[in-house]
Amino acid sequence: MNRAAILSLKSMRFKVKAALFFFLAFSNTSEAQSVSSIDSLEFMHSPSKAALRSAILPGLGQAYNNKYWKIPVIYAGAATLGYFIYFNNNQYQRYKEAYIYRLDNDPSTIDEFEQLGLQPEDIKAQKDYWRRNRDLCIIGMGALYTLNIIDAYVDAHLFYFNVAEKISMQVTPYAGFNQVAYTGINLNFKF
Repeated sequence: MNRAAILSLKSMRFKVKAALFFFLAFSNTSEAQSVSSIDSLEFMHSPSKAALRSAILPGLGQAYNNKYWKIPVIYAGAATLGYFIYFNNNQYQRYKEAYIYRLDNDPSTIDEFEQLGLQPEDIKAQKDYWRRNRDLCIIGMGALYTLNIIDAYVDAHLFYFNVAEKISMQVTPYAGFNQVAYTGINLNFKF
């Protein structure tokens, strides 16, 4: 065999292998689909991906898990806590400024609470109260953020959990009489 025939044969082998590869890769046979669907089930809902997405943007992990109804709950909680942080901080700043004015021994500085007859101890107590409330709301915001991540992580673990109608629990009141009257709760589990 000459050199041109060998190169032509190698080229033909390459073309056959490439055609076979593209046929198998892009064919729509049921066997190929079942293999790809099994592989995608294992990696489709990764708990770590859900947690990472919720850490980047709260609610994104819930969207990843198809639990869209939880997103408004998360943002409503964040908006409520944000409002209370703002409100408590404003009150804290008012009482802090008034307390500083009371302690500066300058008669020209008059705070807004002097006409109400509040003593410096009362102003300090109010200042501490509003600061504590602000700090608790900030801790609550951190807890909400953390719970958002935990919820996405746990929900991703339970994404394929089967909740069929066959599985149920029924709680009913129970009363009976066996020489003495008694009452109780009857629990029925169905699997």
